[in-house]
Amino acid sequence: MLILFSCIVIIYSCIIICAVIAWKKHSTEYTLLHTNTYCTVIIAARNEEQNIAHILEDLCNQTYPLLNIEILVANDHSTDNTFQIAQNIAHKNTTIKVLNMPKHVQGKKQTLQHTLPLATGQYILFTDADCRIPPTWVATYVSHIQNKSGHFYFSSVTHHKEKSVLQQCFTLDFIAMVGVQGGLAKLGRAFSCNAANMCISKEFYDSAYRTNTQYDSGDDVFLLHTAKQLYPKGIHFISHKNACVSTAAPQSLQTFISQRIRWSSKASGYTDIDALIVSFAVYTMSFTLVCTFIFSIISDQYTTLAISLYSIKTLVDLALFITILPHFNKTKLLYLVPLFQFFYVFYITIIPIFAQIIPKQWKQRNIR
Repeated sequence: MLILFSCIVIIYSCIIICAVIAWKKHSTEYTLLHTNTYCTVIIAARNEEQNIAHILEDLCNQTYPLLNIEILVANDHSTDNTFQIAQNIAHKNTTIKVLNMPKHVQGKKQTLQHTLPLATGQYILFTDADCRIPPTWVATYVSHIQNKSGHFYFSSVTHHKEKSVLQQCFTLDFIAMVGVQGGLAKLGRAFSCNAANMCISKEFYDSAYRTNTQYDSGDDVFLLHTAKQLYPKGIHFISHKNACVSTAAPQSLQTFISQRIRWSSKASGYTDIDALIVSFAVYTMSFTLVCTFIFSIISDQYTTLAISLYSIKTLVDLALFITILPHFNKTKLLYLVPLFQFFYVFYITIIPIFAQIIPKQWKQRNIR
């Protein structure tokens, strides 16, 4: 049993330490060679009347010339004023096109698949309607595209507007995930990404856009795995702050759990070896800790083991957070890491089980 626990700890620790080492490596800040690269930005929106104006304002304020940016807002049957707000803004800026989805096209994945063939840019950038992006977002992507040839690029996503300790824990969880995603990608072992901040070449889309159709979510990850098979050297993580996107932290525990259930449900469709190894390591580490916590309550003989595992995981995770929190200007959250561990291991253990048995919903729709 001790050998098994040791193997789990070693595998988990190696993954986190590799991510830390990758983040500590100097990241090249590329220069924008020219502004002739034509890009399309696609935003799938459903019931985003509170947010759509903000993201479109951010896009219209890009330092990259708007003449070389095409913005496609794909309205996924919104029942609020999302379409009207976006259309009003589009009337003032010809860069923006607002598209209503046909009746047979529903859900984010179908919306993106329907909109992608309409993109005319050499590169297609994706973000979400509830995100905020810096003025340098498009220019930073283009500078990397021009200096580092590839077909799939992605960058960081973080939270803003955390008002409670619980929301700060949500942010730590999110940043830890982004940290491991980015770190392993920098080492050539990309396994996951976030469609709120990614970019693909039109060439990649035209030749190989085939993703897992069994799931209504997860197009970003399945698309990344397809890119790994076709262009293993053509995937790049952009760690520069100028490409970082932010979104509001989940407002409640229920919202957070629902989101994580949606994300976790697609894991059963993974075939990528890196994604499987990371998922296995993270889950078994958390599951082992939960079991030892429970056993230590029943019997004192497990107390030392539980404390040891908790201490090792906390120290390893602290190394990750100390490295990446400054990147997101979130260093103030370090004090929460020891407490966050309890929240994290229990939710990681439970969520994958719920994901297989609980019906999943997104914006008043049942999804697979």
